Amino acid sequence: MKLPNKILLILFALTTMTRLTGCVPAQVPLQYRKLTDIPAADIQQTLSEYQTLIRDHPGDPLIPRLIYNCGRLYLAIDQKKDAMRQFSLLSETDPDSTWGTAARIELTGLEEHSDPDAAIETLKSLKTRILDSAMGSRADYHIGEIQASRGNYREALNQYLHAMTFQTDPATSALVSLKIGLCHFKMNQLDKADTFLQKSLRTDRYHHPDPYILLAQLHLMRNSPLKSLQILFDGLNNLINPAPLEPEISGILSRFLTLEQLLEIERKLSLEDPELYLIRMERIRRLMESGQLDTAETQIEDLLRDYPVRASNLEADLSALQQRVVSDEYAIGLLIPLSGSLSMIGQNIYRGVRMALDEYYQTEPTLTIELIPIDTGGIPENALEGFLELAENPEVIAVIGPVKSSTTDAIIESAAKYHLPTITPGCPNDTICGQSEYLYRIYPSAYREGRMLLKFMSESMGYAKYGCVYPDIEYGSTACDGFIDAVSEFGGEIVQVIKYPVIFSNAANYLMNLKDAELEFIFLPDEAERAAQMAGQIRYQEILDPVIIGTGAWEDYLITQIAGIHLEGSFFITGYPHLTGARKTAADRYRLLYGETPDHFALRAYEACRILLNRLEPDVKYRERLNFLLSDSEGFTSLDGISKFDHNGDYLPPLTIFQIRNRHFVPMVRWDGSEFIPIETPEN
Repeated sequence: MKLPNKILLILFALTTMTRLTGCVPAQVPLQYRKLTDIPAADIQQTLSEYQTLIRDHPGDPLIPRLIYNCGRLYLAIDQKKDAMRQFSLLSETDPDSTWGTAARIELTGLEEHSDPDAAIETLKSLKTRILDSAMGSRADYHIGEIQASRGNYREALNQYLHAMTFQTDPATSALVSLKIGLCHFKMNQLDKADTFLQKSLRTDRYHHPDPYILLAQLHLMRNSPLKSLQILFDGLNNLINPAPLEPEISGILSRFLTLEQLLEIERKLSLEDPELYLIRMERIRRLMESGQLDTAETQIEDLLRDYPVRASNLEADLSALQQRVVSDEYAIGLLIPLSGSLSMIGQNIYRGVRMALDEYYQTEPTLTIELIPIDTGGIPENALEGFLELAENPEVIAVIGPVKSSTTDAIIESAAKYHLPTITPGCPNDTICGQSEYLYRIYPSAYREGRMLLKFMSESMGYAKYGCVYPDIEYGSTACDGFIDAVSEFGGEIVQVIKYPVIFSNAANYLMNLKDAELEFIFLPDEAERAAQMAGQIRYQEILDPVIIGTGAWEDYLITQIAGIHLEGSFFITGYPHLTGARKTAADRYRLLYGETPDHFALRAYEACRILLNRLEPDVKYRERLNFLLSDSEGFTSLDGISKFDHNGDYLPPLTIFQIRNRHFVPMVRWDGSEFIPIETPEN
């Protein structure tokens, strides 16, 4: 979601004008001494006045400050290039002054970063050159933005909190509160997110949509769609420009509410335009999707009569809906790499989907479905071109793919534009999927696994002391975040957190503090071979008592071959147990058909196709209807039990916890979404 760096920035820029210079020259008009706020409608006028002052008083000591504030005002109206032009001018003409340094902070924060770590170090260095804490906190804010863009929400949160410490004006406080709330939301800390988002609304004098949108999503996570709608309805009444909220409201209406609930809302709530219009429009969509065209036509006539000013928009919406009607032939697009370095993955995805279809045809199918594979080569531009080709084909009702995060990111806007449900079996970047209500992901959540593993340990063992030893990669840090965040919710204590490089020979320097920590468990979220090596290093340091626990990346018997007795009695958690249960049965069938062991992508693609086939019905003529069925909160039967997609489109299969016994993986319990259920096996 694109968050606003707009009008909320204005007050910060303007209230610092008089703080950092001692006096205002006499020739500058009096009102610029006391200027503390600018109405949204007056920003362009103020910019014009600043430019006039800069032109008419070239030698005035106030000029660097005005140039800086011009840059900030351009940011407020989303004219980034003009803003950077002002900051560049100031950093070139007055590089060593406070304002020149402040301009360089803005430039560093706004640039595209091929090396984010280097940008962060530059911002830290620039911050030390500014004595004013409020101005220096702009460096903290930009570091937070860089970390958030990388999905490092814990690090971003720390930077935003530090920036918040030095904010005195309400508008900037509202912006930073919003970003803090976003970080808590991304880390599933809903109560804290709620607190800061409410604070952002209280102090936001410019009425931006993002706090309303995030709060609405928060209440969807709490299974409260009506409360979510009420928040967005409040936003429609408060916003200067309410248009950004209408798609969010339509999304909730279409994905989370039944036709009966829509009727109940219309009966019980005193709604006026635009809320009532959106609800009535959604009812018409539902009627058209279900084939009740005569009733829909009557309601369209009523809507045109009641809302004549919206007639053109209504006709456009309905025309677009009609154009998205799928023909009598159904097709599923495959957007996969069939050439290049990822061609083997693409081939396995195709095989997994083909196997699911073959099984479907053996069970009295009601539909004939064509597969349309398109080769992306793993290139974002190819992925977008191929997606548009699929989207404009009226037979295509859904897409499976792409695989990479970059190729998935390339098609997000088009998925929303064409209302085309898309399920990716890849996309490791956790921040991409939630950007479109038409994008779904079947991919292990390291954060969820870490969080639920600690929940199990807490419920089974009670209060415990934990250590977290994780690799210096995104997967490791994400899993560790989930594990640490669960402590405040489920109990226990994190005593040591240690990060190690992915290439190491002797880990003694990293593990020296573990021996005296009196730990009961060590969380080690890493792939099987490296986790086995690190487990051996831990035991070699005579750290013998703590039980080592891990994530689904452990599910490879290579880990027991390398680690031997060092991991005996250990636990790991996974949402995709491919060595047991129905997933193993599918893997055995894949080997029988293709003579190879399926990789994770093949089984995820197989699962994606099964989900689509489970939801497709002869009367599903609209992509929106399929999307609604995919987001059904009741879930559906998957390979591992009842599963569903969450509000971000992430797949939530049941989670299985295994224990390693005699070098075998023994299933112990399964999390079904509400409780851990023991698994009966001969070894249990």
